[in-house]
Amino acid sequence: MVERLRDALPPGRFLALSHCTADFDAEAMERAVRVYHERGMRTQVRDGDQVRRFFGDFELIEPGLVMPHEWRPGPESAVLTPAESSFYAGVARKA
Repeated sequence: MVERLRDALPPGRFLALSHCTADFDAEAMERAVRVYHERGMRTQVRDGDQVRRFFGDFELIEPGLVMPHEWRPGPESAVLTPAESSFYAGVARKA
């Protein structure tokens, strides 16, 4: 679905996304996924390389694929450990 969205975007447009990951605390994410599934909600956890592939050949904007609170943080941004975040976020531009 993300590929279809990318293909439909005209040049110069941006794709922004975030995605949960088990890269930083696999056991905690496994527990979270179990809770989602027990409540009838489907979820998919991906590692950084898998999330990066969603951007295809789009140009990732600095700072790249990082935890959401690290993407252009302001003076009052949250300070979280990677395990507390367990998400990746990025913005990329279509050439």
